[in-house]
Amino acid sequence: MNNKMRLIFLTDGYKYSHKSMYPAGTTKVVSNWTPRKQSYYHSYDTKTVHFGHVYLVYKLTEIFSNFINATEEERTVGYEMYERLFPNSAIKVSDWEDLRALGYLPIKIKALDEGTAVNENTPVLTIENTHPDFFWLTNYFETYLSQTLWLGSTNATYARDLRHILEGFLEKTSDNPDGVIYQAHDFSARGMAGHEASLISGIAHLHYFKGSDTMSAVYLREVLYGDAPRGIVPATEHAVMCAGGKDNEMETIERLLETYPTWVLSIVSDTWDYFGTLTNIYPALKEKIMARDGKVVIRPDSGNPVDIICGDLSAPYGSPQHKGSLQLLEETFGVTINSKGYKVLDPHVGLIYGDGMNLAMIKQILTRMDLMKFSTENIVFGVGSYQYQYSTRDNFSFVMKATYAEINGKHIQIFKQPKTDSGKNSHKGLTCVYPDLTWKDGFSEDQPEDIRKVVLENVKG
Repeated sequence: MNNKMRLIFLTDGYKYSHKSMYPAGTTKVVSNWTPRKQSYYHSYDTKTVHFGHVYLVYKLTEIFSNFINATEEERTVGYEMYERLFPNSAIKVSDWEDLRALGYLPIKIKALDEGTAVNENTPVLTIENTHPDFFWLTNYFETYLSQTLWLGSTNATYARDLRHILEGFLEKTSDNPDGVIYQAHDFSARGMAGHEASLISGIAHLHYFKGSDTMSAVYLREVLYGDAPRGIVPATEHAVMCAGGKDNEMETIERLLETYPTWVLSIVSDTWDYFGTLTNIYPALKEKIMARDGKVVIRPDSGNPVDIICGDLSAPYGSPQHKGSLQLLEETFGVTINSKGYKVLDPHVGLIYGDGMNLAMIKQILTRMDLMKFSTENIVFGVGSYQYQYSTRDNFSFVMKATYAEINGKHIQIFKQPKTDSGKNSHKGLTCVYPDLTWKDGFSEDQPEDIRKVVLENVKG
C-alpha cells in the first residue's frame, strides 16, 4: 500500500457508501467508544480500563500528515487504485481532495484520562466532525479507532488485574511491596498478531509495570509518555546455551558470570536437564554467584510451572522434582525470614518463569508459594501472548456507535434498541461523564461537567 495515501483505505468497505446514505442536510455526527459489558472476562472489581487514545492520536496525526504531504505522483497512484478498487464509492476523489485543500483533519476526540477504570457501558471517548462538509468522517474512522483501542484497553485491564493479584500476595508475604512494578515482564512481542499489536499491548503493559522485552514498545512509551524503563536485562536463550555444547553447560554459565559481573543476569536452565543443573552446576558455581554484585535469575522454561517452581508432590519424596526450584535454591544459597514470617532467597539468586503464563496460572503459583511460606518476591513472571493475545474485542464488548447528529439544523438523538438483545442498546444523544465516573446521556449540547478532555482537534498536516 502507498503509505502516504493510507488514509483513503483505512475503513471497512461498507463505510464508503454511507456518505450518500445519511439524510440530506446532515452536518454533524457524534459517536461514542464504549466497553458495553464484561462478556468473556471479569476483572476483580468489574471495571474495564480505558487505554490507548494517546497512541490513536499519534497515529491519526501521522496518517493525516502523510496524506496532506503526499506528492502529486503519490496521490495519482493512490487515487487510481482507489477508483479501480472502489468504483462505486460515495466518497469521491474530489472529497479527498477537498479534505486536502482544507488543510486540517476536521475531527475532535474527547477522552477520559489514560488508564481510567470504569464501570460497564461508560462512554469513555467521543469522536465528532468539526466541519459540516465532512460529517461522514466521524464513522469512517470507526474501524481504525476500534482496532487501535480495543487491544490496549483489554490488556491494560489484564495488567491492572495482574498488578492487583501480585500486590495482594506481596502485601501478605513481603517486606518490599514496591518491587511489584518489576514482577511482571512483557515477553509477548513474538506471539502477538503483528508488530503494531505488540506496540499497542506493550505500552499498555508499561502503564502498570516497568519490565519489558518489547523494545519497540519501550521506545514508544518513552516517546508518548516519557516514563519508559531504563536498561535491558542480559538474558540467555537456548541458542546461547546450546552453542557452548551440552557437556560444557557449566563452563557456559561460568563464562556468563564472568562476562556480566554486576546487575541482573537471567540464565535459561532447562536446555537439557533442569533439575540436574539446579542440583549440580549452580551449587558448584555458588562461590562465583555469591561474589557477584547483582542477582542471577534462573529461568525454567518447560514442564508444569507450579510443579517446577513449588515442587511436584507426586514425585518421589526428597527428589529434586519433589522439592522444586524454591526449596533447592534455599538449600544451596540460603534464605532469610522476613518480618511476616516468609522465606526470602539470598539476594544473589531468584526465579523467572515465562512459559504459558496467564493470570490464572500466576495465581496458582503464588498461592502455592504462600502455602510453602516463601515470599512471592522471590519470583518474576514473564507475561506473553498467552495472556495478551488470547482475547478479542468481544471480551469487553467494545463498540463505537453514533448517538447524535445535526440534520438541517435540528438536533437528532440517535440510538439503537434491538428487541432481540437489550445488551446492545446504545447510548442516546450527547453524553456526559461526571467526576465520580457516573454518566448520563440524552443531551443535545455539551455539558460543562464532562470530565472527558479534548485530546485531538483539527490537527494540521
